[in-house]
Amino acid sequence: MTESLVARPYEDAVLLCAMRRMKALGMRTVSVNHDAENHAARELYRSLGFVKRHETHGYRRPVPDR
Repeated sequence: MTESLVARPYEDAVLLCAMRRMKALGMRTVSVNHDAENHAARELYRSLGFVKRHETHGYRRPVPDR
């Protein structure tokens, strides 16, 4: 068992199972997104072979009083 599977057995297993199913259905590419502050997600995706390709930005502002 790899270190990543010991540290995150369910996350790795779920993603790997989903990706195998996608491949069986003919998909050739899988894309994932996560919040930039979510370092655990970033490491999970990296450990499964995902490579950063794009960066998106989110914008927020308070709702006006009136």
